[in-house]
Amino acid sequence: MGYLIWQIIICLLIAFLFGLLIGYWLKSIFCKKKIREIEDRGTVSTVKELAPKVAKKSVNSDVKDDLKKILGVGPKLESMLNKNGIKNFRQVAELKSDDIKELSTKLGAFKDRITRDDWVSKAKDLYFKKYGEKV
Repeated sequence: MGYLIWQIIICLLIAFLFGLLIGYWLKSIFCKKKIREIEDRGTVSTVKELAPKVAKKSVNSDVKDDLKKILGVGPKLESMLNKNGIKNFRQVAELKSDDIKELSTKLGAFKDRITRDDWVSKAKDLYFKKYGEKV
């Protein structure tokens, strides 16, 4: 009888350990999937969702973003902006009215595109989606 009890205890212990391993494995799969969904969605609504976004470092002036993602900016305008020192979303998002006027004169035929296509607010949105910070 004692031998049977020990066998049951050992079987229960093995089942418990096996359950822990499967649970850990499933948790890691679903957490990675959830993090990918949050990054794709680009919105942050809870502190738990904010953690992966905060881990990304802030952009500095050396980082080059794909400015073509801003509505109204194509390859030609992107190269013109790069020649004028604007290489990332933060720089576009921080443009003031004086900066916009000065840059508009340098863009030639595209001079009114900055205000007409509202690049500043679009750049702020894109910056937030990519880096998780507001400008």
